[in-house]
Amino acid sequence: MNLSARPERVERCRTLSEEELASRPAHMRQAVICDGAAASYRLVVTRDGAPLLDAALTGGGARRDRPIHFLREYPIPAGTVHLSLTLERIDATDPVVGDTAAAGRITEALPRALRLDTTVTVAPHRVIMVTYEPRQRRLVALTGARNP
Repeated sequence: MNLSARPERVERCRTLSEEELASRPAHMRQAVICDGAAASYRLVVTRDGAPLLDAALTGGGARRDRPIHFLREYPIPAGTVHLSLTLERIDATDPVVGDTAAAGRITEALPRALRLDTTVTVAPHRVIMVTYEPRQRRLVALTGARNP
């Protein structure tokens, strides 16, 4: 499995009262203030119903606001297998879309939930790569690459 994507930014915002606004210097009078962080995700992978992985994924960097990079290999026997992957955001708060820049970040970020539930036939000495397709905003299983 290969995943490289930007996590959603989850912000918590509140409107300041008139008293709070009045107590601030004029150049810092912002009616709504927000604090936030990059979302975390839970990835669950099964093959033929057997669990392979249950892990929390976070973005890179000290503040975890950089893209998530995840690469994991699993041996898959030749033949037909059923793969199930679920990637769900752990954080409960919805992202805030208050300006155009925030809207752009949300569009390029991972969706709240992704699922791939597929049956594939694996030829001997071949691999399946499951990856995130950002343009379609979905998980896909690619076959045909030769396993050295």
